[in-house]
Amino acid sequence: MKAVRHEGDFAHSLTDLMSGVAVMFLVIAAIFMVQASQAKKSALEQKRRAEELAKRNAIDASKYKQIDQRDQQGIQEIEALRANLANNKTIELIYDKQKDPRLLTIVFNRDTLQFAPGRCEVGSDTRDALRQTLRSIFPMICTAAGTGLEKRITLEGHTDNLPPLGVDCKGVAAANSCYRSRTDEMCKKESFESNVALSAARAQYVFFQARDVNQQDAIVAGCLDRNFMVAGRGPMDPLDGGSWDKARTADQNDKNRRVVVKVRVTPSVDEVAH
Repeated sequence: MKAVRHEGDFAHSLTDLMSGVAVMFLVIAAIFMVQASQAKKSALEQKRRAEELAKRNAIDASKYKQIDQRDQQGIQEIEALRANLANNKTIELIYDKQKDPRLLTIVFNRDTLQFAPGRCEVGSDTRDALRQTLRSIFPMICTAAGTGLEKRITLEGHTDNLPPLGVDCKGVAAANSCYRSRTDEMCKKESFESNVALSAARAQYVFFQARDVNQQDAIVAGCLDRNFMVAGRGPMDPLDGGSWDKARTADQNDKNRRVVVKVRVTPSVDEVAH
């Protein structure tokens, strides 16, 4: 009887052990199934993200290709404008394709535009020559960029760094602190401010002359009103690239007194953004 009982206890123990092992295998299988499901979901999510990224990259590549095409178109149009203006002897053209291929700078030469010291208008003879130049070049400037390109056209006035003492220009004050050859900080401040104001007044004068002689041309008139920015840079951009307040020769000062038109073409902001 005892042997039978032991055998029964052993059978029950073995059954319990096997049941435990089976449960353990079921738990392990369930864990593997959960892990496999999670891995599959993760793989699908990674695949979805990779597809979305590839799609976005393809869209971006297409956009950048379009922008590059527009960029090349803009460069070609700047070069075409340069070629069209090349024979005009009343202006000087500055273009550096390596430095900035989308920018053309047009400088009025001294025969066309020369302001007397402290003045922001020119005499009748110079004015006639200036107006003739403005009438001939601005239609070319304003049609330089095609559809989808943004024209940024700036008319800048520049001066030397000498103190403007005898100023005869409405709204521009002389550098009174610089009389008697003073060179203190107050003189330097007033000289800088007067030169900036004087250069702005000269640039505005040229702009208004350009607007006046081209008012019958709807395209140019609209271009002037919509695309032009007029700025006075004073002595801040000397042609030699040095500090604006460095002493310069009379010839250097003559060259620094100038009015320029900067024409830049670039893909429009909307195209870049979208």
